[in-house]
Amino acid sequence: MIKTGKVENGQRSPVVLAIDIAIDLLFGLVLVVFILDLPGFVPATFNVQSLFGYQARVILSASMEPALPVGSMVYIDTRVPFSELAEGDIIAFEAGEDSSSITVAHRVASIDSTQGQIATKGDANEDVDSGYVTADTYIGVIKFHIPILGHLVQRIQANPLVCTAALLLVFAGLVLGRRAAVRLVPSKRKGA
Repeated sequence: MIKTGKVENGQRSPVVLAIDIAIDLLFGLVLVVFILDLPGFVPATFNVQSLFGYQARVILSASMEPALPVGSMVYIDTRVPFSELAEGDIIAFEAGEDSSSITVAHRVASIDSTQGQIATKGDANEDVDSGYVTADTYIGVIKFHIPILGHLVQRIQANPLVCTAALLLVFAGLVLGRRAAVRLVPSKRKGA
């Protein structure tokens, strides 16, 4: 006889326990892949970025300090249309030649809607950028950032063994943390 989710003598059934662990692992995997945006971790057919509409990038220069410190992980909302940008938005765009282009995060300084181009400037820079951003080079709007996380992600990505160990630690922490939280919640037993 398979037990359902009923608690007997403070113990949950093996079926419920297995389902809880599977949910914890799935949630942890999605969380880690979204936060760290680990390339090559998920199959190419499963695009995490298109699922959530965000791209993650690491800030490598001080041109946007103090708003975006070096080593921050930024999350770019790729769903915001170029036509909806406003002065003051922090955007990500491709700069440079096709073969050597880099992603840049700067603030919108001015918008020339007749020419379909935007002038940008890094907060820590004195001058406006020499080139313009167009709809073709625009990636999206930076919605939020997590300081220092970018440094951690770069170290993890540089060493696959460290990446695997980090994922295992995060999963273990999530599962054990949830288990501890469940035990702290008092059970509602009859006659108690």
